[in-house]
Amino acid sequence: MAEHPPFENDPRRDPASESREDSSRSKSHEHPMGQPARVFDPTRLNRPADAGENALGADGNGPQSGGGTQDGSTQDGSTQDSGAEPGGSDPSNPAEAGRTSDEAPTPSASGAGTPPPPPPPPPPPKKRRLPFGRGGSKKPSPPPAAEMSFIDHLEELRWHIIRAGLVVLVFMIAAFLCKRLVFDYLIFAPKHPDFLSYRALCAAAEALSLGARFCLTPPEFEIANLRMLGEFLAHLRVSFVLGLVLAFPYMLYEAWRFIRPGLYQKEIRTTRGIVAWCSLLFAAGVSFGYFIIIPFSINFLVPYSISEAVSDYIQLDDYIGFITMIVLAAGVMFELPVVIYFLAKLGIVGPEFLKAHRRHAVVLILLASAIITPPDVTSQILIGLPVMLLYEVGIVIARRVSRQREAELRGRA
Repeated sequence: MAEHPPFENDPRRDPASESREDSSRSKSHEHPMGQPARVFDPTRLNRPADAGENALGADGNGPQSGGGTQDGSTQDGSTQDSGAEPGGSDPSNPAEAGRTSDEAPTPSASGAGTPPPPPPPPPPPKKRRLPFGRGGSKKPSPPPAAEMSFIDHLEELRWHIIRAGLVVLVFMIAAFLCKRLVFDYLIFAPKHPDFLSYRALCAAAEALSLGARFCLTPPEFEIANLRMLGEFLAHLRVSFVLGLVLAFPYMLYEAWRFIRPGLYQKEIRTTRGIVAWCSLLFAAGVSFGYFIIIPFSINFLVPYSISEAVSDYIQLDDYIGFITMIVLAAGVMFELPVVIYFLAKLGIVGPEFLKAHRRHAVVLILLASAIITPPDVTSQILIGLPVMLLYEVGIVIARRVSRQREAELRGRA
């Protein structure tokens, strides 16, 4: 409670004491309830209260608001109880001594006692730098990518197609500039007797003593152009096909880069090297069609005649279309093991299914051979035999994939 000043006729009233109390009260902060604030003294926090200090005022300039002195008497000589006034303090009371020692009073306006400064904030933790590059062996893992929308997927696919198309264009321009090399030593080479396939077959026939009957010699024929733009368009067509064949591995790589983010790590591990295997099989198919199928087809189709009244003039477009069709079709058909591998991974086919439908597969292979090759038995057998062999390889691959799937299912169980 707030201390009430003495009345005018109170004998305890002392004008000099009141003036000193007013001056000291004006210099110190007042409590919201009217009591004078205590001065913060750090030395009083950890030592017992002193009677002489309790006898002094809050700011050390005079007696406390209760008017008590050290011996418990007022300034005009009258005595009073130590606990009578609310502002006074009794040093002999342990509760009062403990309260004064435990409390942390606010500092005065005069700055007699200042509180210790707050501790500085702790420094932020240093970010650990992951070793990478020349100074380390690990690279920082990339942040997880957010889910892409359908438009983002189309944009990503567009850039993959653009890059693949640029590579095709580069090889196409290179083939277009090498006109003499492409046509004289590549396109028209199977019509000359010194072609590599003819020489190898004749050497094998002589080594096996099979006679000259198995030594193929291409017939002589002329290639005619009947259109003004025929040669230029043929030049562009051959350059484009060569660009596709040479850029096929990179096209597969771009397709793999587009599909790979949607696969799990296990699927990525199981399909490791798929680009190399597909490129190898495609190159094997193209080589087989160029060095095996084309020479036998020329030796069968060119001498074929229905009447002596018909003169053969082979058009340039027909010859180039025949060459490109056989080469590309053989390259695609040699991808059969890869197709069987993916079908077995998806669980669509298995080794038992492929064995049970082997006869149907043979019929389908012969039909495909008849479509992409000339209508003669020799060419169909030549392209059908390696494809059947690749079908048997696909059965072995499907059996291996089936065992892996069964092992994974047992591991999950």
